[in-house]
Amino acid sequence: MGAEVYWYYTDYQPDLNSLINDFNDIYQDIKRGLIIYDQAYFIKALWEWRFHFKIHWGTHLVGAQRAIHNYFS
Repeated sequence: MGAEVYWYYTDYQPDLNSLINDFNDIYQDIKRGLIIYDQAYFIKALWEWRFHFKIHWGTHLVGAQRAIHNYFS
């Protein structure tokens, strides 16, 4: 996982590259589970989503949410 870099108080702009990377990582992890789900491996797809949420894309989701919240606050 990369470092989170958002500039909250200096220019009130979230780092667009970090947001794009966050959304891309979330998409890739969810897509992996959808491909497995489409092959009718439902339990394996659920495991894939939960596992990657806990170890990877959950932190990207929170980071993106934090940047967006600070932008609009």
